Parts: sequence; C-alpha cells; structure tokens
Amino acid sequence: MKISLPWLTAILAVCGFLLWLSSTRPKPAADTLPTPPAAEPDRVEPPTEGSSMPCQVPLPWRIARLDEEFGLDVPTAEAVLREAAALWETAVGRPLFAHDPETGMPVRLVYDQRQARTDERRRLEAELERSRETLASADFEARARELAELFPPDTAEAAVYREAVVREGAGGVTVSREIRIHRFADLDDLRRVAAHELGHALGLGHVSDAASLMRGGPAPEGRGQTSPAVGPADLDRLRALCPGLWGEASRPG
Repeated sequence: MKISLPWLTAILAVCGFLLWLSSTRPKPAADTLPTPPAAEPDRVEPPTEGSSMPCQVPLPWRIARLDEEFGLDVPTAEAVLREAAALWETAVGRPLFAHDPETGMPVRLVYDQRQARTDERRRLEAELERSRETLASADFEARARELAELFPPDTAEAAVYREAVVREGAGGVTVSREIRIHRFADLDDLRRVAAHELGHALGLGHVSDAASLMRGGPAPEGRGQTSPAVGPADLDRLRALCPGLWGEASRPG
C-alpha cells in the first residue's frame, strides 16, 4: 500500500514532536527525594532487680490502683507506703521519696490468686485457733499439720518492681517506673513488701543476708515475724551504689 507524501510528512512531524517532548521533561532534583522516617526511640526493659538509673531522689510515688478485695482504703495504703519510705529515710538520714498523687511512680495493689490463697489460709488458721480449746492437743496438732500441707510456703512473687528506659535519638533518656503488689499477710507485711520494692526503685538488687530488707526469695510468713527494718547489708549496698546520698546530707544547708 502506498502512503501519500502529505500523510508521511504528518506522521514524521508527530513522532518528532513526541521525541522532543520526552527529551525536555524535567528530571527530579536530588534534594526532592523523600527523606527516611525518623528512627523510633529505643525502649529497653532492663532485666535487673534494681533500677538501671539509680539514686534519683527524691522519687515521687502515688497509689494508682487499689483493688477492693484487699479490704483497704486509699488513706490507709498511703500511710503504709509513707511508713515504708520512712524506713529508708530514717536509715539514710535524708528524704528519699515524695508522695505525688498526680505524677508519681504508680504503685498498684492488684488482687489475684496469690492474695486469695493467703486470705483462705489465714481464715482457716483463725478457725483452727478458735477450736484450740475444744480439741485435744493431738487433734489440734494433726489439723495444724494438715493445714500446713494444704498451704505450703508460697514462693510466688509478692510484688515486683518494673521499669522501662526510653533512649531518644538525640541522647535524651527517660525512665518510667512501676511497683505492683499482689500479696501481703497484714499491714506490717505490706510495709515490708513496699519497702523492699522501694529499695529496687532506688537501684538496689537482692542481698543474701536473711536479716536484710532486700533479701532475695519469698518473704517469710506466719506469726512471730519481726517488724521490717533496713539492715546493715542494705545500707552497705546503698552506700556503695549511691555515695552522694550521704555526701549531700552532710553538706551545710
């Protein structure tokens, strides 16, 4: 088939125009390339027993949760926490904690099977004690052994200190702290448990001395327990970790 000269001229003109158009289309500038998203801050949850950012005092705290099954009101719980903090403050000789109901470190009393088991054991112990006068000595001792076998010493954690450290890209560091308490026998035991976790918040780990507030393992249960107190091993560990606490306390005001 023959193509007439006018049509051939028109086709060549269109092709030439398209070729020119593609060659003159602007290329994207190098500085218009999309920038990569900013790096997310690193969130680290330390596996250590004590805080990875120790000695930051005064440490604020607040009661953030108190399950009604414990049978406590908030003023009572706050009073016990103040007494727990005072154990450390009296031993060191300076303020270490502060009650801040708005922004303080949350202390959460969370009721679960651990406290339910403690409550049931204490109820049965009270019933057995009331029956002491009506039971023969051998029968009483037999029932006491049965109760001890039914409720062996609880090795589950009574409480836990938790924190998360966030390291920002510019070098900034923030730390969020939390104490959760799940089990205690009475207010004296709650004071002991709270003081132990406050020690972790200061940065202390466990010590091996059985007479120390920061001893590892489950807290002792039962009658005849002494009131909680900061022991020499606790103070030695805290002095080694936070020598500035004593230095600042001894400076003239």
